[in-house]
Amino acid sequence: MRISTTLIALAAALGFAISSEAASPTVLRDIPYAPALGEDGLGDLWLPEKAQPDGAASKAGAPPPVVLLIHGGGWSVGNRPSIAGIAQFFRDDLGFAVFNIEYRLASATNRWPACGDDCVAAANWLFTDDFRRLTGFSPDKIWLCGGSAGGHLALWTLVNLPPEKVAGCVSISSIGDPVPDFRAHRGRYTPLFGPVSEEATLAAMDPIPLIRPGMAPLLCTHADADEVVPIASHRAFADAYRAAGNRCDFFEYPHDVEPNKGGHFIWRPSPHRLLSVIEERIAAFVRDDRRQPLFAADFDCTARATISGGAPDPLPSSRNLDFVPGLRGQALHIPASADASLSYATRGNMNLRRGSASFWFRPDAAPPLFRML
Repeated sequence: MRISTTLIALAAALGFAISSEAASPTVLRDIPYAPALGEDGLGDLWLPEKAQPDGAASKAGAPPPVVLLIHGGGWSVGNRPSIAGIAQFFRDDLGFAVFNIEYRLASATNRWPACGDDCVAAANWLFTDDFRRLTGFSPDKIWLCGGSAGGHLALWTLVNLPPEKVAGCVSISSIGDPVPDFRAHRGRYTPLFGPVSEEATLAAMDPIPLIRPGMAPLLCTHADADEVVPIASHRAFADAYRAAGNRCDFFEYPHDVEPNKGGHFIWRPSPHRLLSVIEERIAAFVRDDRRQPLFAADFDCTARATISGGAPDPLPSSRNLDFVPGLRGQALHIPASADASLSYATRGNMNLRRGSASFWFRPDAAPPLFRML
């Protein structure tokens, strides 16, 4: 009896680590996601080890996860270098490819929704052939991350993308409901709309009405005494997100939990990285999400996967499969006398860079031979 597999697992939590010649981490500067915008339509692409630029796909198999990173600055100031420390954290500590972008800053010539449209456009660019040709891989889903006004833009992007295109979102000290923030800081809305006298004007930029069930997991982090964005603004979005049946983890921490630069209470004095408690919480959130099975097959009268990030059906090379009564429903039976084969596609179903795969089997006679192809 022989079982030949590209991937076979009842639960493939994170995949297999395999050896390969590693490339050094790379930053590709000034990548245009919206050429018509000039410098406002550029981003820096931070690539981790084994993610090769210029169309050379990773030799490790599965591509890295991708996160769109959006800087803050009250929508009217700021730039991508200001959050390079977050890009470095996602790439070096978590293994992400990071697209750290510029967008049109709010001004008399760039009113809302210019910056919101730019961030959605940058997210959609990550699914294009241009991105694939540049990196050698194409994400099925992306992550989103932003802080302060950039966090608002991350939430805006989250609710404006198809839910199936987003793997998760990290919102740092963000403006979730603009009304509480407007009451505390009316002046920063002038570049977005001109002089604002009525709160109803803010409805155009409010992401809360666009929340719907089935959206990606969301992590919100916020200091208890934020001096820049009231925590109530962030909590309002989190509460609405949960009310729609979506997962939202809200991490509130003491503003003096460790030495920091004040204001938002998110930056270390040196180096310019997020506080360690924030980085630790983001890492736990991302890794918890990755612990969910990528692939699961119950083998109850069918070899079709019940959980699948890629193709759920066995490959055409599978043959001589049968089903017999098992511990829970009908079990897959591969007779020892047959030239049997069960194969699944690796792409989307397995992360070959890390983790493990497990399955249960009981051979008829001699143990079967398992191979990873």
